Amino acid sequence: MFFLIVYGIALALASLFVFYRDINQIWDVLLQMGFFLSPIVYPLSLIPEKYLYYYMLNPITRMIEMYRDVLYTESSPDSWILALYYFSG
Repeated sequence: MFFLIVYGIALALASLFVFYRDINQIWDVLLQMGFFLSPIVYPLSLIPEKYLYYYMLNPITRMIEMYRDVLYTESSPDSWILALYYFSG
């Protein structure tokens, strides 16, 4: 699932790099912002409840939480989240 998201972004950016060479610098800043907006190094419980809905709009957030559930609690991901990823697109 993560591969398909990254592959789609890479294809879109590759076509834009041909015409706009400055996207490389913009992409570096956006990638760093995405790292800090995703719960990679901090738990999702640190996010205030009023911002949680907007925070969950990031597709990487749900994916990171699925990975944590599998690794920490040894439970399988919810089937509706898997269906959301596989059938939305």
